[in-house]
Amino acid sequence: MWDLILLNVHLPFLVEGDLNCQVGAVTIGERSLKALLAKYARVTLDAAIDAIFDSSERQMREAIRTVPNGVYRAERYLDHDGINKDRRLAIRVAVRVKDGEMTFDFTDSDPQAQGYVNSTVPNTASSAFIALFLSIGSEVRFNEGALRALHEIAT
Repeated sequence: MWDLILLNVHLPFLVEGDLNCQVGAVTIGERSLKALLAKYARVTLDAAIDAIFDSSERQMREAIRTVPNGVYRAERYLDHDGINKDRRLAIRVAVRVKDGEMTFDFTDSDPQAQGYVNSTVPNTASSAFIALFLSIGSEVRFNEGALRALHEIAT
């Protein structure tokens, strides 16, 4: 599998370094998780994780509530898709804020392009959420709990 990945990228020496770092990080994470499980047992650890996620969700909802309920729109253009160089592509988002929840709706964007500029739904959501996280400050812990108040619509 390792070789298959490296044979299908443009800069295999860089990607291999990234893969080694990811394997190292997962190995350290595994050791740390096993140590926590041995020290506290699964029930206690699960309860602590749930408490952290619930706290993050409350923080995110409080941050969103500082924005008035409503719909906020933005539009930007890509110069072209690399193939059809005479056609600009619109990326449109409607950000709906309502009672501590936020939805990023990309349905009014231009359809998929022939060239290599399309984005997967997880990548689209991640990009929108990162922009929000960078805007609201460091007091909100960014984890699964914070994501409970965020939604995306992309087709």
